[in-house]
Amino acid sequence: MRKFTLAILLASSLVLAADAGPAVAAPPGASRIAELVFSQTLIYEQPEGRVERAMSPETGYGPRVALRVLSVRNDAAGRRWYRVLLPTRPNGSTGWVRADRVHTRWTRYRIQISTYNRRLQLLYNNRVVLSTGVVVGKRSTPTPAGQFAVYANYRAPGTPLAPRVMELTAHSNVLHEYAGGPGRVAIHGRAGPLWAPVGTALSNGCIRVPSRALNRIGKMVPLGTPVEITRHSLSWLNRR
Repeated sequence: MRKFTLAILLASSLVLAADAGPAVAAPPGASRIAELVFSQTLIYEQPEGRVERAMSPETGYGPRVALRVLSVRNDAAGRRWYRVLLPTRPNGSTGWVRADRVHTRWTRYRIQISTYNRRLQLLYNNRVVLSTGVVVGKRSTPTPAGQFAVYANYRAPGTPLAPRVMELTAHSNVLHEYAGGPGRVAIHGRAGPLWAPVGTALSNGCIRVPSRALNRIGKMVPLGTPVEITRHSLSWLNRR
């Protein structure tokens, strides 16, 4: 089992320095991730369009910013561009980066969360490898639905969030500021005052996960891993 897990980790963390060469087709079941490597990376509204913002490569938690790639386009000069999911409000915000300004890699992991089932699934190669009940947002502070990605991943021992926190690109649609932060939604633990039975809706919008499952997920998925949160059932999600 440990050898199998190690093989998966190596496969999912492979970095492809293909940005200067021909486009590389996505492996089956894989998603592309763009890692920011320069001190400032310009984000454009459209390829060759207006600059929307400049992003630093630092998350503040060690690893570099890694953005989920949604689509690829070549401009009139033949330069490749990636449309990326941004970790900003409003949820679902996107922008374009030049391919020669980022490093790319593939991940075969993705996370599905159903606020209807109150359950999380981790998939690898479109196959469920972990499933667990979770705590989701209560009616007044619901967990937002949509297409997101893992933005930061760090250990949080000795806190109510223990054993770790996986921040998402998602933000609460109700809380625009929370505990001094921007109201970012995270997958985290349920220690101390945050303990609640799995299968309940009692959080402020974050997804609380049992410690053992959370550690397994956090050790496997890279930054930029796709996360889909739905109000439908997981069976409906997988039938699409």
